[in-house]
Amino acid sequence: MGLFRGAFFFWGIMKDRIVEIANIRAEIRKCEEELDSLTEKLTKRKEELSKDELFNSLNNEYMELQKKEP
Repeated sequence: MGLFRGAFFFWGIMKDRIVEIANIRAEIRKCEEELDSLTEKLTKRKEELSKDELFNSLNNEYMELQKKEP
C-alpha cells in the first residue's frame, strides 16, 4: 500500500509541474506572437517614415523616456 500511496503522491507533484510548464510555454508563445506583431508594426512604420522623420520620431520618444525616468 505504501508504494501505491507514494506513486500517487509523486504523480500529483509531477502533474502540477507539467501544468506549470504548459502554462509557461503558452505564455512564451503569446509573448513571441506579440513580439512578432510589434516587429511587423515597427517595420511598416519605419518604411513609411523618411530618414529625417524617423530620426525626429525616435528622438522625441527618447526625450519622453528620459522625462519618465527618475
